[in-house]
Amino acid sequence: MANFAAQSLRAAASLVTASKPEVESFTAMEQYTKNAVLKLKNSNMTEKNELKKLNAQLHNYLENVRALEALNKHLISEVDRAKGFHFPTLANKNSADQEVQRVRVKLETESYDCVKHQTRILESEGLINELNQRIKFFQTESEAQRQKIGALQNQLDAFKEQRESLVRSALVAEDDIAREQGKHLKAEKDLDNLRSSLKDNRLKNKGLEFEIQTLLDELSFRKAVYNEEITELRSKPEGTILNPVDLSNFYKNELITAVKQIRSDFKHLSEQQIKDYKEHKENELSVVVQAAEYEKVMAERAKSKLEASIDLEHFNVSELHSSLNSSKSEISVVNQRNNDLVKRLSSLENGLMDIKLKNKEKLERLQNEIDKLILENDSYANDIEYWDTVTRTKLESEIQTYRSILNCQIKLMQNSNLSYETYLNKTSTTTASSTESESINILRQVFNYFDADKSGTINVSEIDRILERLNVRLSRDAYQKLMRQVDRNGSRDLDFNEFCRLMLPVFTGKFDDDDLWYAFKKFDLDGSGYITVGELKKILANIGQHFSEYEIETMIRKVDSNFDGKLSYQEFCRLMKSPAFK
Repeated sequence: MANFAAQSLRAAASLVTASKPEVESFTAMEQYTKNAVLKLKNSNMTEKNELKKLNAQLHNYLENVRALEALNKHLISEVDRAKGFHFPTLANKNSADQEVQRVRVKLETESYDCVKHQTRILESEGLINELNQRIKFFQTESEAQRQKIGALQNQLDAFKEQRESLVRSALVAEDDIAREQGKHLKAEKDLDNLRSSLKDNRLKNKGLEFEIQTLLDELSFRKAVYNEEITELRSKPEGTILNPVDLSNFYKNELITAVKQIRSDFKHLSEQQIKDYKEHKENELSVVVQAAEYEKVMAERAKSKLEASIDLEHFNVSELHSSLNSSKSEISVVNQRNNDLVKRLSSLENGLMDIKLKNKEKLERLQNEIDKLILENDSYANDIEYWDTVTRTKLESEIQTYRSILNCQIKLMQNSNLSYETYLNKTSTTTASSTESESINILRQVFNYFDADKSGTINVSEIDRILERLNVRLSRDAYQKLMRQVDRNGSRDLDFNEFCRLMLPVFTGKFDDDDLWYAFKKFDLDGSGYITVGELKKILANIGQHFSEYEIETMIRKVDSNFDGKLSYQEFCRLMKSPAFK
């Protein structure tokens, strides 16, 4: 099922590369070269490891070639031994042919699997070692940074707690002071009220005393006047005419009238009542005076307590201020230490920049060596590919020669000659055309998917819809050129033969790097630089091939060298060029 999914993916890539414009601003080889240069710049040690891996692969490949040569010699000896029999039986010839075919298939499979597994094992070991080193380095760095941050955070938390406690203590002290001041003001206000009430009572008492004294004076005066009048009247003889009224003494009459009025007002008051009233007022005054003295004593006690509490709070505030000043001094020391560390870090950065400038020539020399290693790597790859092609061609030609010799021996047989030739022709025809028939089967499924009305033809205008589902956007000139290639007879309809004539050479042939890079960009729907399982599933569904995520993951695992579950450009190239999926 993974092979079928890979064949479907090749069909999608063929549809995309068939519509590729002639000019691409950024080719696959340029991208691959830049990626390789960037990777080589990151670490020279990594390149050396890769060269060691390539040398090991070359060594293993040479060993495989030697094994193939030994097997070839063994086959030659087997053929020579078979030639020693004049008339071998058909069963022996058939078994020898099957043995040769089996050995050939087993040899190709084992050589390919061996190289593939060794490559993946070496890549996996290198990646595992590199990841372990990076993990250890980052763990060490992160632990040190975490410890520094934790210490600074603890110091900062301690300073914050001290500051908050100081602020809380100061607020509590301020609240207590304000509360005591309010109590003190209230006590003073009450004392002033008592003093004012006492003063008013004293004024009232003085007014009453003055009124009483006035009344007593008036009574004594009226009594004296009355006695004079009585004396005067008594001194005059009876029958004596009174002298005329002296107007100058008229005020005396008015005063007498007033005194009489006063006398009438106070005639109901006896001396005992006046005495009782005075005693009552004096008692009230004494009670008020005693209450005022008691309030004064209590106010003085409250004032003394308040002053004591205020002194205590002033002492606490002074201690808080001193501790706050000490905390500020400690914070300033920490800030100074931080500034010193920042200066030291800046000096280290400047030193690092100086070292980089001094080592610029060395870096340029290393860059030249890296470029040289890239060229050597490319030459090694070309040599390996060349020797692989030469060796496979040589072995296939020799095996075909042996097969021809065996066929000549079979033709010499008189019995069952025709049936055996029919069997050999059927076997060779099936083996030669298996890849092409599988490709035609895939293209037939794609053609039937887009042939909605089952008319056996696809309208040329539907090509645009096919390319749109494969994330391909063509310019007008490129689209017209593609239409001219597809619809050569101008019928506006594309049958299956024309569709195969367009797609089969690309589908069954080899993709070049430009085609693969163009197809990779179109399949990378989110532009992340990787083709995910979801993107592959969507691309294959757009051409009518529906696979589960497990089947697609199985296909990816065959070329996934870093085991991340997605295809990079290099892994995509290996998938498209892999002989296991052709």
